Amino acid sequence: MKRFFRLLTLATFLITGSLLQPADDAMAQAATRFGIGFNGLISTTDGLGLGIRSRISAPVNADLSFAADLGLTGFILQGRDDASYVFDPQVSAIVTLPGRRDKMPYILGGVGAYV
Repeated sequence: MKRFFRLLTLATFLITGSLLQPADDAMAQAATRFGIGFNGLISTTDGLGLGIRSRISAPVNADLSFAADLGLTGFILQGRDDASYVFDPQVSAIVTLPGRRDKMPYILGGVGAYV
């Protein structure tokens, strides 16, 4: 388990370093973007959890961006005393596919953890 967290930390530092480098010719995503949203998570033991997510992404070139996500979900519907929480960080690569000017389809892949 320690090895997994070491590799995850290394990947985070490498991707963070890539996020901080400026992109010269990024056309699909012209600037660093930040997003926030809400999510739901269903667990067999805790039931329905409600949460919030955020993502920051930065372009590397016209077709590739890197992103870092943070999420927090709380299983709070059965009361505060029985509540449990899930923290899930994630790092991702986003590949933009060819498309029309008003729509940009993409494929997102990454690695994360549920803590």
